[in-house]
Formats: sequence, structure tokens, C-alpha cells
Amino acid sequence: MRSDWGKFVLLTSVLALTACQSKVMPLNNILGTSDAPDAAAIQKERPKNIIGNISAQELYARLQAKEDFILLDVREEGEYAEGHIEGARLIPWTALRTRHEELDPEKEIVVYCHSGIRSQNASASLIFYGFKRVNQLGGGIQEWQKNNFPVIKGMTRHAQ
Repeated sequence: MRSDWGKFVLLTSVLALTACQSKVMPLNNILGTSDAPDAAAIQKERPKNIIGNISAQELYARLQAKEDFILLDVREEGEYAEGHIEGARLIPWTALRTRHEELDPEKEIVVYCHSGIRSQNASASLIFYGFKRVNQLGGGIQEWQKNNFPVIKGMTRHAQ
């Protein structure tokens, strides 16, 4: 029998891979149990537990409209200080396991990193921890900057 940590690592890896391929894998295939719901049951009962993607343009428009959601930067502190999206909360991917309880699981969370790899893993982790409305910024801050959207340099009150 796999340990909970082993299941977590396996789940986040599979979620990251399946999200990239736009497929949903039955949880019983992921966790190796026969009592886990299949993909159809997941989509029917908990359709918001799938990681979504948001474009830089859509995120910019939502920030301009002052929509209520958590913007989560999962890069390291030095990367955040080099430039981050205004209002972003910093919780490095490496610390998310111990700090996810600082976030409101009822709010939508938009996650980003440099290019999208860490944010995909962080998004899968948040789903694992019970968050239901998780989106990731496609292409990360790299895509944000390609669109010439503003970045804030240095640490801010949202950093810790």
C-alpha cells in the first residue's frame, strides 16, 4: 500500500501530465484503489476540481476589473523580487505543502510561475488539498512580460 505522501506525489505528477494533454484520468487508476470515482463521476459531481488555464490577456483584464481572486506566485523569493504581477501572493512551490492553509479554499486561485511548470504542479497540489477553483497562467510570467504587462520589482507586503 502506498503512503499518503507517495499518493500525493503520484497524483500531482499524473494531474500535471493529464492536464497538459487535456485528458482526465480516473482516480482509481491514479491511486490504485477500486473505490475511487471514475472520471465521469468526477466531472459530474465536482466539475470545478479540474485545473483551468488562463491567458495573460484574460488575467490582465480580470485584474483591471478588480475581480476577487487570489493571485499566487509559486516562484522563489529572488525571482519574485526580480519582478512579479501586482497583488500576487508569494508562496514558493517548495513551501506550498506546509503553507497551503494560509489560502482560502473557497476563493478562486490563479497560480503562476516563470513558464508554467511549477504552477502546474502547484495547481495539482492545491486540488489535492481540496481547493476547487484553481487556474494557472499559461506560459507564466514569461508570457505576461511578452505582452508588455506591468511587473513590480522588489518585495511587497504580499510576499510573506
